[in-house]
Amino acid sequence: MGCKLEAFILNHQAAEMMPDNLRRLHRCRLSDRLALVPVTRWLCQEVVATFGKYEAEDDPYEDSLFIRLHPALSRMAIKISLVAPVLYMERDVWSGIGDTSAIVWHKGEAVYGPEWGGYFTTQAFTLFKQLEGLPPDQQLDIYRYPFTEDWVRHLESDGD
Repeated sequence: MGCKLEAFILNHQAAEMMPDNLRRLHRCRLSDRLALVPVTRWLCQEVVATFGKYEAEDDPYEDSLFIRLHPALSRMAIKISLVAPVLYMERDVWSGIGDTSAIVWHKGEAVYGPEWGGYFTTQAFTLFKQLEGLPPDQQLDIYRYPFTEDWVRHLESDGD
């Protein structure tokens, strides 16, 4: 079984701060407090069309393993983190082999990461839950759908 997921995790109030002008940006309910914002290929295409192509000199995380974290998206996350913690993660794993990456922003700066590897992403989730005031043993159902696009397939009318 495989998993390829790229997403932001943040509380509902912070998720509502994400721009409404991005038609492909969807907020999916994870729990009573948290939302998952999948970074689909459709959203990436819209972000590039809206904010311009990826330019390495604009990317503070150029040396990271992030594939879909466009500089415009990281700037949004940094701004939102002034109000609430924001976690971004990418997971591309097949039969237990692959890559996982995560970063946590809080109060306008990266407080964890970017880091790569299962242990480090677990630490990122632990810190995010602590900053969000959640119990450490609270489970987040982020793998409800193992693929990013599956989170929004029912919302996208022209799934190409």
